[in-house]
Amino acid sequence: MGYAEQTLISGEQIVHKAKRHWMLIVLATLGGLAVCGVGVIVLLPLGLIDFLTSEFVITNKRVIIKAGLIRKTTLELLLNKVESFSVGQGIIGRIFGFGTVRVNGTGSSFAQFGYIAHPLEFRKQLQAQIDNLAKA
Repeated sequence: MGYAEQTLISGEQIVHKAKRHWMLIVLATLGGLAVCGVGVIVLLPLGLIDFLTSEFVITNKRVIIKAGLIRKTTLELLLNKVESFSVGQGIIGRIFGFGTVRVNGTGSSFAQFGYIAHPLEFRKQLQAQIDNLAKA
């Protein structure tokens, strides 16, 4: 059971889950090789841990994002408090299907997470849930 499942509130259901893209591990490996190969021993496990432990979840009531294991970053934002959200993708991201998702809440709360697999689908699902909430 992941972080999102543990934090569900009454009547809340998960409607979409996203994960980190495998490119995160590739870039950690390349970064480690750039540091004379020794960096692979450090950067590859860190990239792998982030890849395996990060969660990006949309429910019928909230956006729940958790990244990291030891240095954990979380965002739990009610859908009616989402002010805006955006997706950024460079050329490589568009080719391989990853990007950066930024969620802005009312006030000054925001979170930005990179290397999200299928970020446009995440945006589409988030917009659909916000629209469903507005109709209710």
